[in-house]
Amino acid sequence: MHVIYGEYRKRNSRGRLETKSRSTAEIAERFVTKGSKASAKASAEETKAATASAYSKKQSHLAKAKKHHLKAISLYQKALKLLPNLSEARTNLGYALLKTGNYSDAISALDAALILDNNNEKALSYKAQAQIGLQQNGS
Repeated sequence: MHVIYGEYRKRNSRGRLETKSRSTAEIAERFVTKGSKASAKASAEETKAATASAYSKKQSHLAKAKKHHLKAISLYQKALKLLPNLSEARTNLGYALLKTGNYSDAISALDAALILDNNNEKALSYKAQAQIGLQQNGS
C-alpha cells in the first residue's frame, strides 16, 4: 500500500506541469536529511567557535550553532510525526536536544531510539553525555 501524504507540481522535459506525489516515508526522509544538514551546519559553527580568538566571535558562532540545532530539532520532530519508528531521527533529535542543553528531553528521545534499536551505540553515547549534563546542572 502506497500512502500519499503530499503532492507537488513539477515541469516535465517538455515544460508542462505534472502533478507528482510523495509518500509519507519519502517526506519523513526529506525532513531527516534536512535535519542532518542543519546539524552539520551547527557542527561547523561550533568548530569555528572553538578556533575563534575573540570572545564576541565565539559567542556569535555559538549562537548560530544553537539556531541550527533548533532548526534540526524541528525537522526531526516533523519526521517523527510522520513515522514515529525512525531510530535515526530519534537519535539525531536526542543529539540536537543534548547540544541545546535540553538534557531531560534528550534522554527521553534517546531512550525511544534505544527501544527501537538497543544496539544503537550513538544513542548510548549521547544518553551518557545527557545524563552527565543533567547531573552537572542539577536539573
